[in-house]
Amino acid sequence: MTPRDLPRLGAAEALHFLRLGDFSAEEYAAALLQRLDACAELNLTTWTFGERVLAQARAVDLARRRGDRLGALAGLPILVKDNIDTVGSPTSAGAPALCNNHPRRHAPLIQRLLDQGALLLAKTNMHELALGGTSSNRHFGPVANPWSPDRIAGGSSGGSAAALAAGVGAVSLGSDTAGSARIPAAFCGIVGMRPSSAGPLLPYAASRGVVPLARELDTIGPLGRTTEDLIVLHEAIVGRAVPRANGMAGMRLGVSKPQHWASLDPEVESVCTDALARLEEAGAAIVDVDLRAVHAEATDLFWILMTHGIRVDLGGYLKRRVPGVSVEKLLAQVRGADVRYFLEQALRKKLVPSEVHYARHDRRAALRARYTQILADQKLDGIVFPTEPILAPVIRPAGDRYDDMIRIGQEEFPAGLTLIRNTLVTCALGAPGVTIPAGLSASGLPVGIELDGAPGGDAALLAAAREIEKVLRAARGPPVLPGDLFATFAAAVA
Repeated sequence: MTPRDLPRLGAAEALHFLRLGDFSAEEYAAALLQRLDACAELNLTTWTFGERVLAQARAVDLARRRGDRLGALAGLPILVKDNIDTVGSPTSAGAPALCNNHPRRHAPLIQRLLDQGALLLAKTNMHELALGGTSSNRHFGPVANPWSPDRIAGGSSGGSAAALAAGVGAVSLGSDTAGSARIPAAFCGIVGMRPSSAGPLLPYAASRGVVPLARELDTIGPLGRTTEDLIVLHEAIVGRAVPRANGMAGMRLGVSKPQHWASLDPEVESVCTDALARLEEAGAAIVDVDLRAVHAEATDLFWILMTHGIRVDLGGYLKRRVPGVSVEKLLAQVRGADVRYFLEQALRKKLVPSEVHYARHDRRAALRARYTQILADQKLDGIVFPTEPILAPVIRPAGDRYDDMIRIGQEEFPAGLTLIRNTLVTCALGAPGVTIPAGLSASGLPVGIELDGAPGGDAALLAAAREIEKVLRAARGPPVLPGDLFATFAAAVA
């Protein structure tokens, strides 16, 4: 196996070959760093742990030669979004004002992975403060989509998704507050997950070690080139195996047409409609379900929780971690016009404390129970819909503005709201969602299809997603990558 081959590997494959000794952890890390260098024009990362990751890889190799007991992820490099704490680099959240925000310890989830032998490869570029869906960062440069570098990678975890699509590793970590892991995963043709943020087991909780937007909505979100990659990372994080499903036979998938399937780009609609037909042909039952009331309530809740979070959670974080930077100072240094506008609006809006308390507790719990009951009554394995109603838009050279519009058919819609239209409800519910590549548009761009489950049902959702991916079998990467090391990368399928 040559250095050209190593970036093709999935997480399970790489770990298997590392254990067999087909190549060393140092050789693998070096190949990924070379791949990262070749993709410099994509603006994938903010900080890279070049010499450090090679030294750590050599330590893994030495321990393996000695016969030491190694962790489940020994020698596997991971990429981490730059709003998650890692010792040895700032946690900037893509914002100039936070470039001197040096954490004293890793985020708990990162430490959990490092304890199992994972290696930190790089911190990934993102939308400034995670407050947008394009990752067109005015400070570090816009993250470009490996499928078409003139287009956005999506956001806010754009670097985490685009790096995997470009072959810089098999797994990465992003965050998801309104869709920030799933949006770029869909645009970049990979798999991304928003884990449950409600339920008994919450290892992804972003309460510590993450620059917050809204604690009630924030969660760390894993990404992989395939569902198997994602499952390797998920199992290491939660400490439990994802069960095997028995194919598509008997699977019941809910479709809420008025909410998720209206006003779609014709190419997105074509790919996702075809995907539904293929899943039905493979044995799944497609069930119409009415989620209009749930969606309306969830959308209202989302904006209350988001506004409250920006005012309280972000401000509290700055006081604790960056005492010299107030929200006002942070705002003064924000580079993105869209980010500045949304921050200003959140800070100006008046919230009634009693209404916020009711929304955070009783109202949200009641809505979550209602949604869970709908899934149970219909015996649904999940709700399926196009992750994004549009194809990845072209990067705006002057940056994003709050009043940017996107045309779908004969209508125009607000760009920022369109990007989170289908994903924000999942966040308000605290439910898990996984986006899977559904196929390519006629213009050769990835289209993602999402499967949402009941809160706490992450393992079952991943098991179902793995079966769906087997049916759809979408390409794992673009046919020709920028700075290409292997022009046939996309020939491999999940």
